[in-house]
Amino acid sequence: MKGRVILVVFYFLISGNTVTGLTVGKYAGDFMAVGVGARALALGGAFTAVADDISAGYWNPAGLSRLSHVQVMMMHAERFGGIVNWDFMGVGLPLRGESAVALGLYRLGIDGIPLTRLRDPKREMGDIYFDESGRRLQNVPYAYKYTSPNDLALVGSYSSKLDDKIRIGLNARLIRRSADVYEAWGMGFDAGILVHLENRWQVGAMIRDATGTLLAWNGGRKEWILPRLQVGVGYPFQARSFSFLPILDVAIHFDNTVQTTFKMGRVSMEIMGGLEICYQNRIALRFGSNRGALTAGTGFRIAFFSVDYGFQTHSELGLTHRVSLTITDIRDKLSQNR
Repeated sequence: MKGRVILVVFYFLISGNTVTGLTVGKYAGDFMAVGVGARALALGGAFTAVADDISAGYWNPAGLSRLSHVQVMMMHAERFGGIVNWDFMGVGLPLRGESAVALGLYRLGIDGIPLTRLRDPKREMGDIYFDESGRRLQNVPYAYKYTSPNDLALVGSYSSKLDDKIRIGLNARLIRRSADVYEAWGMGFDAGILVHLENRWQVGAMIRDATGTLLAWNGGRKEWILPRLQVGVGYPFQARSFSFLPILDVAIHFDNTVQTTFKMGRVSMEIMGGLEICYQNRIALRFGSNRGALTAGTGFRIAFFSVDYGFQTHSELGLTHRVSLTITDIRDKLSQNR
């Protein structure tokens, strides 16, 4: 049975490059590559092996089975100096037998982009001319309307613990992209696995768009999003009142992505890593590197609230700031306070 599963996954991986009549969208799925949760951002996006909250629905759905109570997360991020807004809201529900389900809504948007045209399209830009009323004008662009491109994704997740060492998870994702009068719809699937090894080692793997994802635009264009594989390892350990979590991830792309750490033919790789230092499971400092960009952040937990902040540097486009709020154990904590 395991051999058949491996063969099916391998078939979809190689068939993603040979779908007749489709354009391989090199950047079509990039909006879903931004990441979720300020904690994960501060750790450089290396979260595949250690995801243990509602954000695991993004990083590795296998980690959702670690949830022991209902959990809600809300996140807002401003990228590149506030130009791009990235929002997430999700809820996770544990089930019997150490399994869980989750639902997440993602939105990436750029608000108020002006669409321009020349005052007189028959003239050269910058020309001086007189209109019908005799006014002296310069032929310069003006904003005739504003548009707000939006990318939305609704993701349903399921996770289950197979035995003491292995957890698995699956995602089903509905995508809608819009840009002015154009819009596209698509559906994709993800799969993840989480393995607890001896001596506290944790290893995770997540394959995004496992079967490939088709985006169909209303203008007739079709884009094919190829699978992407991310593998990570983490080693949590304790020292008195402090806990430490060093982690490392490698993301593998099959779409001939240009700006990556390593590249060989159509396959390219990116490296992410981070370190979390936590005091009494209450206050945390985090540092990391995401494809060479510095990341850092902090977090604290009070009662059933966890607030996290993270940022990432960019040499040309400014800072990315991300804040997330996680609410856990709502019913249990409220009942204790009555």
